[in-house]
Amino acid sequence: MTFVLLAALGLLLALLLRSFAGRRFRLETNADAIFFATTSDGARLAVHRYLPSAPRAGELPVVLCHGLGANRFNLDFDERYSFARYLRGRGYDVFVMELRGAGLSHGGGPRSHTFDDHVERDMPAVLDLVRSLTGAEKVNWVGHSLGGIIAYAALATALKDRLHAIATLGSPATFAHQRFLRVMAFFHPLVRPFVGVATALPARLFAPFFVRPLAPVFSLLANGRNLDASVARRALWNLVSDVSPGVIAQFVGWIKKRSAPHISAQREPDSHWAHVDQPMLFIAGQADWALAPPAAVRHAFYKSASAQKEIIVLAKKNGFSADYGHGDLVLGENAPQEVFPLIERFLWQHRRLEVASETRRVA
Repeated sequence: MTFVLLAALGLLLALLLRSFAGRRFRLETNADAIFFATTSDGARLAVHRYLPSAPRAGELPVVLCHGLGANRFNLDFDERYSFARYLRGRGYDVFVMELRGAGLSHGGGPRSHTFDDHVERDMPAVLDLVRSLTGAEKVNWVGHSLGGIIAYAALATALKDRLHAIATLGSPATFAHQRFLRVMAFFHPLVRPFVGVATALPARLFAPFFVRPLAPVFSLLANGRNLDASVARRALWNLVSDVSPGVIAQFVGWIKKRSAPHISAQREPDSHWAHVDQPMLFIAGQADWALAPPAAVRHAFYKSASAQKEIIVLAKKNGFSADYGHGDLVLGENAPQEVFPLIERFLWQHRRLEVASETRRVA
């Protein structure tokens, strides 16, 4: 009886906390329109469009893709930290996509979808939608973490010809450098029954209690000292989505083999880089020690055959205000002033295929 009463009290407190925090922390999407792209297996993917009031003539549309366990708020947070709204204000037609299982997207077969589904089903469906709305055969692609890895994998497929310029933030091109992840992968068989079941709920329950002194605990996900505490609380409440066990299983396989991330059909994960000619910008955080350390991002920079490529490591020694981590690449206190302009400059410099060749490195 006592246990039942305690459980009921705990449930009541959780509901009260959810109601109070929801009113305080909830973010709203400010897109001009929301469309749904239907994939080949029936999933409906939410695509949030931001239309510029003063479009730049001849600009290609920009697709923004969020990271693993995230949703649209990853790149469209609020008025200050929304990269989507930043680009719209500079004349770009912007599409913020949500992968299956995230945000407003839903459907598409079994819950345990894989990374292959994101590349082979989600990406072409979104590109088809953008083409139908804009007439553009190619897009500029900006991805954070998983969103960039998806672009890496797509470069090994026929989707390559539909990508003009690619910018990635904290997207590893190899798992040869992530020792901590190898330790976590070792324990995967023990936690497999729980993976992907309740990722978002614990984040929401903890969100109201995040304070700066706890920042080191979250160094795996971000340099907490580079995040405003109110931003961290709202991110935990709004930005986190459940992760598919199928995607996690593929990541664990790559991590154990210290391999490059790739779709299952690709037998030589690194071979396609020799044929990549798209302009590419790689951004890494100096303090991203676990998920996408600079060495794992440099792998793509060195492997890519593109004559128009650039890598930037966000570090104090390179003139930035902080040693950036992972999530703070887009939500860091000075990201709107330091990171957003880097990507917009890259898109502007490579707005046409005939832009002169350039290879730069700030690392």
